[in-house]
Amino acid sequence: MTEDFTPNAGYIEVKPPARPRQNIAKDNQQMRLALLRVKRYETAVQRLQEEQDRERQTARQAGRDLIKYTTSVKDHAVPELWGYLPPEKNPYALYEEENKTTGCCVIS
Repeated sequence: MTEDFTPNAGYIEVKPPARPRQNIAKDNQQMRLALLRVKRYETAVQRLQEEQDRERQTARQAGRDLIKYTTSVKDHAVPELWGYLPPEKNPYALYEEENKTTGCCVIS
């Protein structure tokens, strides 16, 4: 037996057909698009996981918080309930001070 392997009679050496550069470039482009698609899926899954892990508030608790806020914070836009603001504390009311009319804005 020799050091070099030589095929026996009847065997022929078969080489894979040479692929044109266009096919190689097309395969590379398809691989890049597939990797980009996988990356988009992974980021979407990560965002969904973060959304799922976020703390939730029940409708019951939200209703309680809303009622607590509306009963504790005075809203003088409803004067029948909370009463009128004195003119000096109301930034939108017009009142005279030293013969000068001031209000929410000055037009000259």
